[in-house]
Amino acid sequence: MEKVLRQINLARGWPSLENLRRVAPLVQKWSAASLQAACESDEAAGSLFGYCSTCPVVQRDFEISLKDFMSRNGYGSRDKVDRLSITLTPGGSYAIDVCTRQAIVDLGKRDVALVESPTYYLADRIFGEHNLEVVGVDSDECGLVPESLEDMLIRLKNEGKTVQILYTIPGHHNPTSCTLSDERRKRIVELSQKYDFYIIADEVYQSLSFQDHEFPPSLATLDKRVFSVSSFSKIISPGMRLGWISTEAQVTVGKGVFESGGNISSYTAAMIHPGLESREIDKHLSIIRSDLYLRAKTLYTALQQALGRLNLPDVLISY
Repeated sequence: MEKVLRQINLARGWPSLENLRRVAPLVQKWSAASLQAACESDEAAGSLFGYCSTCPVVQRDFEISLKDFMSRNGYGSRDKVDRLSITLTPGGSYAIDVCTRQAIVDLGKRDVALVESPTYYLADRIFGEHNLEVVGVDSDECGLVPESLEDMLIRLKNEGKTVQILYTIPGHHNPTSCTLSDERRKRIVELSQKYDFYIIADEVYQSLSFQDHEFPPSLATLDKRVFSVSSFSKIISPGMRLGWISTEAQVTVGKGVFESGGNISSYTAAMIHPGLESREIDKHLSIIRSDLYLRAKTLYTALQQALGRLNLPDVLISY
């Protein structure tokens, strides 16, 4: 029988079909629990089928469970995570848009959005919709270079341009895979204070570090100028369309839309909540990490064998 080779698209940061299939029975179980509760309680029914403003699960219980999850999975210690406010969003990309609008409200409309070079391919489009000029800042094998960032800030200031935000992927960068050190993180935050701009930290890969590897906490735990964007897309599935913003600041943009139920899926949040409470999401995440490690190791070995000696890291910390 002829062997059929299946192409693997490395350009997309999507979960594998195998991992999506693994999550199906879990979501089925969580959905059944939420639906059963809705059949027995008015409050549970409101949480599942009502608007977000009337959903105690979304507003209170879900946030508590989510912070528990974050403190167990790489976002920082419980005391640091507890200082953050949580705003649920319909996915990570929408959250980036919300953070951009919040920066415009707080700082006034400015000229430039700074991004790492290279960066997430949709970033230009999101910031362009707000009429922000997107300017790249040099990165090296360790991520965004703080010295290059300050040089760019000085150059833009001399040109009479003001900076609205810096968009960065501090952990498991897409597409470079590098992770910013604690020292660079602190310096970048210091520059945001000195030059008065906000930071959007895209941290959708934050919980996907391979086991036994020490990983820096969320950038949002360092300063209130940082908005951290996360999502269940890489943890459960992108089709769930549920993400969150965590920050020490207050997110007011879009609250009216969120509370009217126009964007947030209270049904999805209520479905995921039992998985957070039971920690079954943690168990599933552990399987994903192991699977990603094996895939990364297989790819690493294949590249070495096919292309000879490469300047690749000896330690695999992310996919």
